[in-house]
Amino acid sequence: MFEMDCPMEPARVVPAVAAHVESLAPRLREADRREIRAAFGRPAEAILGAGFRNAKRCWTVVAGARPIAMFGVGRRPHPRIGTAWLLASEDFERYGRQLRREGPYWVDALMIGHDVLANFVPDANRVAVRWLAWLGFELLVLHRGVGTGGEDFWEFAAFRAGTRERYLPREPGVPSAASADSPRVEGDAESEADSRSGKGARGPRPGTA
Repeated sequence: MFEMDCPMEPARVVPAVAAHVESLAPRLREADRREIRAAFGRPAEAILGAGFRNAKRCWTVVAGARPIAMFGVGRRPHPRIGTAWLLASEDFERYGRQLRREGPYWVDALMIGHDVLANFVPDANRVAVRWLAWLGFELLVLHRGVGTGGEDFWEFAAFRAGTRERYLPREPGVPSAASADSPRVEGDAESEADSRSGKGARGPRPGTA
């Protein structure tokens, strides 16, 4: 467990459990809901649950006893590439100072076992774009018009030291090896979760951050 000191109320990061999904899903911030609609065209509650089920590792930020964010790293077909994601409530933004201080620690935790952490973020979400850049993620390619309503999405990634050239394309503007077929908050969340549970599979999609 990694403690997060907060002057407002006690907050900490704990291993995620299914009850956290049930508590947080109805309170997701509007920016995250817009991103999910643009990426999936499906309810945010379903996507948060899929991200939790598909995660290799997943944590919850709780303030007192109340979940205010969940984040993790999702599975990809390539075992050394992970899908980094974070979904949060409006309360999460009160902890900006903590996030700046402790964010790099959690990026390192997500990177364990991976060479690349990647996902997509809407170009319109400038706060998330700036936050990802501050954490050390690179904005690789702007995919125009790929959202359900024609929204533009940035493909972003962070690389383990010494692995960047192995995964990036030689030609600028070409989607990298870390890229999915279309923007997804949790990677192949539902197809992976459903295949393990025997429900069958469906097609492919951070942090938001």
